[in-house]
Amino acid sequence: MGIFLVATQTAAQFGVPKVNNEEGAIPNELLHEQEIDTGGEQKSGVLSAQDAANIEEMIMKAKADLETMNMVTKLKGDMGAEIAELKKLEPEEILGAMKETMNDIRLSEYLFKDNKRALKEMEKDGMINKESLKKYKKNPKLLEDETKKG
Repeated sequence: MGIFLVATQTAAQFGVPKVNNEEGAIPNELLHEQEIDTGGEQKSGVLSAQDAANIEEMIMKAKADLETMNMVTKLKGDMGAEIAELKKLEPEEILGAMKETMNDIRLSEYLFKDNKRALKEMEKDGMINKESLKKYKKNPKLLEDETKKG
């Protein structure tokens, strides 16, 4: 049984410091895509061994989670046309999207290690409306929960 991941591109990451030497900065391995030298050209979208291991770990965890598997089954039924379109893509495109999705998940996990900081960064980037800001300031964990729900 295969698991299909539908990925959307993200234009920017919120709350991501650019420098790795400041306290709380994102580790370099979360910021930079691995690139492979292909005779002078840099080819992104190719998975490193670590990328493949990270994706495999995520898939194994998903397979072990009943709620996730129920969601995947439902998505397969609801998104048959979209899944058929994915099958037309080149494997490199799918791998690149999987890698990008994995990186987004890891960045999200890193950001939400400190819910108050996540709230501050998302507020600074204008990602939270004023009405929601009040409830998140009372309960910063709620921001993480609602963000991860989608």
